[in-house]
Amino acid sequence: EDGVVAPATEGTWTRINDDYLLMPEFEGYTVEQYIIESIVHPEAYIVPPFQGVMPNIYSTQLTPQQLADIVAYLDSQDQLLDE
Repeated sequence: EDGVVAPATEGTWTRINDDYLLMPEFEGYTVEQYIIESIVHPEAYIVPPFQGVMPNIYSTQLTPQQLADIVAYLDSQDQLLDE
């Protein structure tokens, strides 16, 4: 759909925790686990109205430290919302 973009980075942590992790298929998941799996396997969790457009290449291009850095960055963006 033209004009549809991904949500802002701010609030990602909260959206995952308050919306996605309430779905039965994610019972027991942590926000960190959801983020990392979404990056490594981008077609696994497509949230409407978005479509699967992310390349499935990050599992071979990102180190565990880089994934941890992404998780920390997303967490920090939500902390900014609290200030």
